[in-house]
Amino acid sequence: MRRLIRNSRVTIGDYTLDNKEKQLYLGDTKINLSQKVIDLLILFVSAQGDTVHSDEIKRKLWATSEEASGGSIRVYIAQLKKLFPDMITNIRGVGYRFEIERD
Repeated sequence: MRRLIRNSRVTIGDYTLDNKEKQLYLGDTKINLSQKVIDLLILFVSAQGDTVHSDEIKRKLWATSEEASGGSIRVYIAQLKKLFPDMITNIRGVGYRFEIERD
């Protein structure tokens, strides 16, 4: 990944992302998400508010032998938007930006 998450746990609103376990929690409750959705969230958090290009998402989430599609990326983005509705912005023709609100 372009940048590593320095802490093993990152707070995102009411959620906690455990980078080492690759799990998302709401309080003590584990949120069931597919591995690709978790990997996408980790990619977004590691970008620290920068735009993540669609090609980079495809490279990071799929092996070279797997077929990645824009449709599958949109499905994963939609899953994350259910949890983080105001944090993900589509940059038309480029990719996506995930902005964590800072205190």
